[in-house]
Amino acid sequence: MLKIHNPASLSASNIRHHHGVEIPYPANIVFISGQVGVRPDGRLAEGPRPQIDMAWQNLLAVLDTAGMVPSDLVKVTAYLTRMQDVEVYRAVRDEVLGEVTTASTVLIVAGLSNPSFLVEIEAYAAVHIPEAANAGRGRRMGRAEAALADFGKNFSEEDYRPEEG
Repeated sequence: MLKIHNPASLSASNIRHHHGVEIPYPANIVFISGQVGVRPDGRLAEGPRPQIDMAWQNLLAVLDTAGMVPSDLVKVTAYLTRMQDVEVYRAVRDEVLGEVTTASTVLIVAGLSNPSFLVEIEAYAAVHIPEAANAGRGRRMGRAEAALADFGKNFSEEDYRPEEG
């Protein structure tokens, strides 16, 4: 479903991520807001590893409510407030995602919305909609798609033949 873009012209990375991930049409796309290490009871997990793990569990819960699984993740962005937590973040991410690899960014930031938060993780996920699922739906074209279809009506097969001469 997803098309991976790791151009040979870019240097190879020593961490697991893709440089780009394309979501082909048609797909359901979910944008997951930043998740932090707050437990279901409203209490903040104590320490970097528990907060990172809870943030991932919260993100996976949102993914699950959308009927998606970790392999549907396209892009993950993690905001950490401390450089020393990067390796812990990567270890927890790898435990949670297993063999799943996404486009990924880790940022070290001065702070988050609560000074006690050490991590916030947001993500995009997508799942392909089989053409059969769209059959008979009367899907409406987007503006760009409609413009291209309309544009094509102004040309005949003759317009695509190379000129002689």
